[in-house]
Amino acid sequence: RDYDAAMTALKPLLASGGDVQFLYGASLLNQQQPEAAIPHLRAAVTIVSARAALGQALLQTGKPEEAIPLLKDGLAAWVVLQESPRGS
Repeated sequence: RDYDAAMTALKPLLASGGDVQFLYGASLLNQQQPEAAIPHLRAAVTIVSARAALGQALLQTGKPEEAIPLLKDGLAAWVVLQESPRGS
């Protein structure tokens, strides 16, 4: 996975919204840069995957009290998605 190339392509698009912020933050997180990922993941917090990724970044940076509610939200959303019928 070429996170550097992805981040280079995404950087000029950061102002366009949550999806880009999430992808950029997730790339930083995957490169073991949770502190740098946090502001981008916070900007994308309405996206369920971003909430879980933000929780992971906060946990990795020693902020479990902020991380746990976000991780629980991500888990709850995942369970709902797993239980919903496909295609509806």
